Amino acid sequence: ANRAALDGLFEGSVHRPDALTVSASAASDAPRLDPSEARGPAQGPRWVKTFRGPNDAPATSTKRTLSVGFLAAVIPIALTMVTVVVAQLLGYQLHPNYEGPAGTATTTVLQALGLWIGAAVMAPISEEAIFRGGLQRALSKVTAKIRLGDFVVPAVATSLIFVALHETSDPVLFATRFVHAMILSYVYQKEGILASMAAHGFFNG
Repeated sequence: ANRAALDGLFEGSVHRPDALTVSASAASDAPRLDPSEARGPAQGPRWVKTFRGPNDAPATSTKRTLSVGFLAAVIPIALTMVTVVVAQLLGYQLHPNYEGPAGTATTTVLQALGLWIGAAVMAPISEEAIFRGGLQRALSKVTAKIRLGDFVVPAVATSLIFVALHETSDPVLFATRFVHAMILSYVYQKEGILASMAAHGFFNG
């Protein structure tokens, strides 16, 4: 009889017993989800999702990784171009290493392709693994233990070493490269090493 009553209740063929009726006061006291919680976390622009939270795992979406990497490459490229133009308008002369043609008139297509693969693929993978995944990660563990934080000090130290090994001729370009390196460190901290590799690759490419 109890089984038949329950089946009828679920099928809607019998009335709900008074004992199962929820009072208005009880319904009002029941916890409810906030509308924003029900919709899930806030989303950013469709082509670049919001950066992950401090306790979230690094992003695994290829689209997100490439989108963040592209954005993190465009910013330092624009910064470098604007800085160089303004500096030259103010009378600043870049180091002679950066003046004149590149001398690539005799470069074949295969040689150019090899240079591009080395600069846009091999270099970003190896350098991000060494500097961000290796040096910055190791320093962040040390500075976190001595309560200096896990980003600013490791990122600045890693970026200075990174730039010093890349740029020794021009102080203006040293400054723009340092900003670029800090962006790579931030992307690595927030999005993971694949995103910093993508950003580095887009910039070089």
